[in-house]
This record gives sequence, structure tokens and C-alpha cells, in this order.
Amino acid sequence: MGGGEAGRQSPSGSPPTIAPRSWVGEWPCACGRRYRVLVEPLTFWPRNSGTGFRAEPVETCVSCGADLEEAFALEAARIVLRLGI
Repeated sequence: MGGGEAGRQSPSGSPPTIAPRSWVGEWPCACGRRYRVLVEPLTFWPRNSGTGFRAEPVETCVSCGADLEEAFALEAARIVLRLGI
């Protein structure tokens, strides 16, 4: 572990706990369709062209049919691996 990462550990040596919280942001599917994402519980709303976001959430991409939860998780895993967290 690098010197900068030591501060991220709790006194017991286990990873720090992340308080459950909801976070809203935007995320693009691999096909380019953008989604508004609520992380807790994981929910996706597709962006409509020029009119904002749909009122009802979806589970699969409205453009390519990808499972959004799976695609989001895979991208998050890649980021974690790249950052070495």
C-alpha cells in the first residue's frame, strides 16, 4: 500500500465504512445514451433528446438493450482497479 492510502484505513485496519447515501449524477451507457442515476437504490432514467429525463426509470438501455445495472457495475469495477482502491 502506498503512503497516501494509509489514511483511508480505519484504526482497526479494515476499510472505512461508507455511509449509505443516495447520489444523483449522470452516466453514459457504452452506446452513448445518457442516464440520470440514483445510486441508492440503483435506478436509471434515460435522457430524452432536448426534453430532459423520462419520469419512469428503466432497467435496460433504451438504445442498445444493455442491462444498465451490470454495465454500471462493470465500469465502476474498472475505475476501482485503475485507481488501485
